[in-house]
Amino acid sequence: MAIGSSRFEGGCKKARSFTLQLLAGRFFMAFTTIIILSFIGTSYIFGLYSGEIKTTLGYDQATLNLLSFFKDLGANVSVHTGLIMEVAPPWVILSLGAVVNFFGYFMIWLSVTHKIFRPPVWLMCLYITIGANSLGFANTGAIVPCIKNFPENRGVVIGILKSYIGLGGAVMAQLYHALYGNDTTADGVILLIAWLPALILLLFAFSVRVLKFAGHRQIKREKKFFNGILYISLALAGFILVMIIVQKQVEFSKTGYGMSCVVIMLLLVLPISLVFREELYNSSKAMLEMNSNTRAPSNTLSEVKVTPGRVLGGLISEHLLKYKWPRPACLTVILFTSCIAHLLIAFNAPYGLYIASVVMAFCFGAEVTYLYSIISELFGLKHYATLYNYGSLAGPLGSYIFSVRVAGHLYDKEGLRQLKVLEPTRKHGEELKCRGVKCYQLAYIIIAAATFFTALVSLILVARTRKFYKGDIYKKFQEDENNVTLRVGSGRKEEEIN
Repeated sequence: MAIGSSRFEGGCKKARSFTLQLLAGRFFMAFTTIIILSFIGTSYIFGLYSGEIKTTLGYDQATLNLLSFFKDLGANVSVHTGLIMEVAPPWVILSLGAVVNFFGYFMIWLSVTHKIFRPPVWLMCLYITIGANSLGFANTGAIVPCIKNFPENRGVVIGILKSYIGLGGAVMAQLYHALYGNDTTADGVILLIAWLPALILLLFAFSVRVLKFAGHRQIKREKKFFNGILYISLALAGFILVMIIVQKQVEFSKTGYGMSCVVIMLLLVLPISLVFREELYNSSKAMLEMNSNTRAPSNTLSEVKVTPGRVLGGLISEHLLKYKWPRPACLTVILFTSCIAHLLIAFNAPYGLYIASVVMAFCFGAEVTYLYSIISELFGLKHYATLYNYGSLAGPLGSYIFSVRVAGHLYDKEGLRQLKVLEPTRKHGEELKCRGVKCYQLAYIIIAAATFFTALVSLILVARTRKFYKGDIYKKFQEDENNVTLRVGSGRKEEEIN
């Protein structure tokens, strides 16, 4: 009895020790980052509830476009989150993200359901800007610590995490349909995106932290871990893509949505199996070292389509770095390729629209990965939280210039020209429609020219950084094997392990 009891107690101690090791490890931290980012893509499903806002509050299309612009503004302008993270731990950033997400979208829900007075347009713009800004808090509070924990694999890490943000919008849409079916009333979708992301942020906020692991890093094990996540993310993206296509062709019941959502949730949490595998490997290795006394040896639809670009772009560039190929050169190649895709659409080449949509989605996904990887490599990780957010500032400006001022203006101009041919006068309140390749031809030519100019400018960056990439850019992260320092929590408490 005594022997059996002691064995049971010993087993409990080992299980408790392994659980604590798993929860405190870098791999579990990477998993929680994935979960957080998978539920924060609320800005990507604006189309799911924008019609309800337009109908309930009596907005016209111009006002709805204005709301969409401020939504993009809130999602991309988040330098303040980086500045806060310079002086605060990640859990503070994620907690603030939960607050702004709930406040912004909950106020929109109250407005649309007429539980408060009908707000003026400027106030609705403020609400949606605040709500969408939660993406900036999640980006900074989750992605930046993860990159600092796996600096040698930053290209792959950024690509994978960015892909999960895009997939998050599709995940939220599928989850909503599983709960509410095809009902898109404000009582459902807006309230869901108010409380669910906020709850996820608060649940996992304290799991995200910077762990400084000095000494010989197991880079091959880290790469194996992220390669596994890469395959899972591609499987998740493929399944969601198939479901979206099938749901367009076949009317799904609430049960059908629920079954597809179960598969999505299983694929979403499947990376935890990789976390167990890595921590079991670390535990067994530690036991062998203790026994032999050996020295320690010296990792929604449009958004679904960009997922391969984000994850494969990072993987390809990381592989090319081994051969001293500058990462900015990868960016240059992608920019020149996207120029060709824009021209295929502009000149209405046979099957050009289908080919270009795939190419442009891949290029856009890869551009995001390359941009943030280059920033981290050229300027380091010390102030990466702030620099990371500067990288997204150009997004709203480019969207406004090319989408509203260029494409929108030229579309209306061609639409008016076509209308005058059919009808000399335009009826009051008549919707302006444009048909044919001429509607966007000049706009795509202008965008292609701007992209070509950007590609030429990127060649200057390639020339300036060529010598830098010829060296070992990750050498500073490879420190002495004999001392291992683990920083936990907010970074103020340190424990040295020899």
